[in-house]
Amino acid sequence: MDLTPYTKKVGPFPIYVWGLVFGGVIVVYIYVKAQNSAASPSAASTVPSGVTGTLPNQTPMSVGGSPVAASSGSSTAGAPVTNAGWIAQAMANAGTFGVSPLAVEQALSNYTNGMPLNPTDQATTNAVLNSLGAPPEGIIGLLNNGQNLTPTPTTTTGSVTTTPKPKPVTKSKPKPTPKPTPKPSYYTYRIVRGDNLTNIAKTHGTSISEILKLNPYVTNPNLIYAGKTLKLPTKG
Repeated sequence: MDLTPYTKKVGPFPIYVWGLVFGGVIVVYIYVKAQNSAASPSAASTVPSGVTGTLPNQTPMSVGGSPVAASSGSSTAGAPVTNAGWIAQAMANAGTFGVSPLAVEQALSNYTNGMPLNPTDQATTNAVLNSLGAPPEGIIGLLNNGQNLTPTPTTTTGSVTTTPKPKPVTKSKPKPTPKPTPKPSYYTYRIVRGDNLTNIAKTHGTSISEILKLNPYVTNPNLIYAGKTLKLPTKG
C-alpha cells in the first residue's frame, strides 16, 4: 500500500498527524458533553402527595390544605437553633421569670451581643440560662469589660436565691529593680624604679596608711618593687 499521500506535510506536520489531532479533539468533546449531561440535575421537582404551595423563600407551603406557620429560628422538635429563636422562647415564658417580655428581650440581646449587664439584666439572664440553657449560637465577644464570659450561675436555697461572690483577682508583685553595681573605691598604679610609698602617696593625694590598707601584701613600707602594682584609693 502506497502511504506517500499521507506522509506529505501540511505546515510543520504530515497529513496523518493532523488527522490524529482532529480525531482526538472530537473524542474529547463527545466525552465531556456526555459527562455534563449525566451530571445535570433534573429540572422537575416532585411535591409529596397532599402538599401544596411554593418553593422555599416564598409563601409558606401547606400540608393537607392547612397553612404551616413560618419558623422563628426553632427546630421541628421545639428547641431553638438560633439566638433569635432562643430569645423569642424566653420572651414567651417571661411570666415564669417575673419580668416583662420587653425586659427579657433587652437583657438577652445585651448578653448575646457581648454587652455589659446591669444587675437586673444579670438576674434575668441567669434565670433564662438555668431554665432554657445556653444560647444555641453562643455569644459575641466578652461581657462586663472582659471580666467574665458568661453570667455567674445562681444557687437557689429554699426561697432565697444567692449569687456566689467572684474570686478576688491576685495581682502579681512587681519585680524589684536591681541595684547598680558599686564602682570600685580604688584604682591601680604600677610601681616604677625610684618610687617609694612616701612620694607615691604625696603624688596621688593619699597617705601611706591608706595605701597599706588596700595593699596588705606590702609588709614593709620601706621595701617595694618596680613592676608591681598598688591599689590607690580614689578621690572623693
